[in-house]
Amino acid sequence: MNDNLKKRLLLFYFGAIEEEDRILVERELLTDTESLVDYLDLKRSLEAAEEIPSYPSPLLWNKLQFHLSPRKKLFFSLSIGALAASLIVFSIYFYKSNELDSSRVHQNQILFDSSRELPVNSNVL
Repeated sequence: MNDNLKKRLLLFYFGAIEEEDRILVERELLTDTESLVDYLDLKRSLEAAEEIPSYPSPLLWNKLQFHLSPRKKLFFSLSIGALAASLIVFSIYFYKSNELDSSRVHQNQILFDSSRELPVNSNVL
């Protein structure tokens, strides 16, 4: 049997082959008994194969969990670090803005001191 036919047998079995290739494979199977035996062996092995489970095995889950755990810890650590850094930046910003507001209020008190009474002959409105 040629290699070209071996490649086409699996496609032929699943019906995913083009029309002209299907005709060539059918002709080869009818004329060459070795090709027919190879096709029947392929068909038998595919039909007797165990079904692939739709859920992963516990062993696979353990392997995946082992590989994912450090990432979760790293992500958690990085998120805590980012939170701490943002709190520090926010507190610095808040402290600076309060400092500016208090200096403005302090400057206003010096310019406009309302705690002292003005003399009666003052020109201020």
